[in-house]
Amino acid sequence: MSTSAEQSEADWQRRFASLIYRRSTLWLVLGLIALGVLAGHHSLGVIDRDEARFAQASKQMLASGDFITPYFMDELRAKKPIAIYWL
Repeated sequence: MSTSAEQSEADWQRRFASLIYRRSTLWLVLGLIALGVLAGHHSLGVIDRDEARFAQASKQMLASGDFITPYFMDELRAKKPIAIYWL
C-alpha cells in the first residue's frame, strides 16, 4: 500500500472517530437505535400464552405476600423454577 493511501485511510479513521466521540452525535445514534428497537412495541400484545400466565401468577404472589409458591387461578404452578416469576 502506498503512503498516500495509508494517510487517506488514517485521515478517514480520525474523522470518523472524532464524529463518534462527539456527545451530540452519540445521543443521536443512541436515539435512533432506541427508536428502531422500540417502534411498535406498544401495539404488540402477549405473544405466548404462558406470558400471561406468568404475569397473573406473579400478580397473585404479590397480592398474597407469598413470594415462594406461585399459583395461577388457585392452582399450584410448580413446573418452572420460582425465579421465572421474580423477573
